[in-house]
Amino acid sequence: MKLVFMGTSDFAVPALKSLHESKHKILRVFTKPPSKANRGQKLHKSAVHEAAEELGLDISCPTSLKKPETIKELESLKADIIVVVSYGHILRKNVLEMYENGCLNIHPSSLPRWRGAAPIERTVLSGDRTTSLCIIKMDAGLDTGDIILSKDAGLQKNETSKSLSEKMAKLGAECIVEALDNFKDFTPQKQLEEGMKYAEKISKDEGVINWHDDAEKIDRMVRAFNPWPYCNFLFKGERVKLIEAESILTQEHGSKPGTILDNRMTIACGKGTISPLILQKPGKKPVNIKDFLNGAKIKPGEVLKYDI
Repeated sequence: MKLVFMGTSDFAVPALKSLHESKHKILRVFTKPPSKANRGQKLHKSAVHEAAEELGLDISCPTSLKKPETIKELESLKADIIVVVSYGHILRKNVLEMYENGCLNIHPSSLPRWRGAAPIERTVLSGDRTTSLCIIKMDAGLDTGDIILSKDAGLQKNETSKSLSEKMAKLGAECIVEALDNFKDFTPQKQLEEGMKYAEKISKDEGVINWHDDAEKIDRMVRAFNPWPYCNFLFKGERVKLIEAESILTQEHGSKPGTILDNRMTIACGKGTISPLILQKPGKKPVNIKDFLNGAKIKPGEVLKYDI
């Protein structure tokens, strides 16, 4: 098929490369325009932009898909289909229906369970036991399109949002080629509304740890908010990021939640305990618990405050 690829983030790069290596032809890559970042406020190209340049593909960076000139550009390409992966712009009906085969989207979670902005993070945070990668034919709704292809993602017990995203990106790259290769053979399956949840965008405040919560919940938070915004807690007046931890759900401690129980900095939770493994102080690099404790005087019995 002749296709238009629309994507922006790192997550979309494996799919772009996979499609480029396939028998299908990418006519043009649409991605968000370069944006200012960091202290120097220099313009930075998106991950997809850089990958497309390396592959020698034609690139377009419209600020919106509503502008007449952008619509004319898309019409002039005369593609068969659009593939959308973590793009960041809304596609309206005129774009969704522009080409004969419509638009396909890689959705990195089970549908209809997690529709919305943060399906991977919500999957981990909710403690889901399974998840899947879905290829959907887009419609005007939010992740409501018919499912073309769905494959189990092999969710692991210790999965983080980072590891799951990497896994989904790789699986999505394989599935989108399979979907295009066999497009005429698939029977699209309509989504049910039963069991649907909205995967709201993650906020920084969600990462603040309340030690009164169970260790199981805090463990899920630590994994769900890795790599952003990371969990954090107040320690000696500094907000420290908890990047990796080990939970013991059954450990009886009889202490007030937030109490440091030993010299390894095991922390009492509402139920069970959390043992930090990797932490990061403000302005510093992440370090393992041994190096962290070398520079931090802790006293077993000290109680960590919950302060948002």
